[in-house]
Amino acid sequence: MPSIVWLAPAFVLAAAAALSMYRLGDAPLCIGGDEARFATHAFAISSSAA
Repeated sequence: MPSIVWLAPAFVLAAAAALSMYRLGDAPLCIGGDEARFATHAFAISSSAA
């Protein structure tokens, strides 16, 4: 049987995960400079490939 010491942090972690996953699809993407450059190159390659 789990101790109460572990039960409270586990509940807080589960609640935080549930709240963050609830609207994850509406969250803005945070893309840095390098990722944006790689993404534009990958999109150009994938859209021009036959």
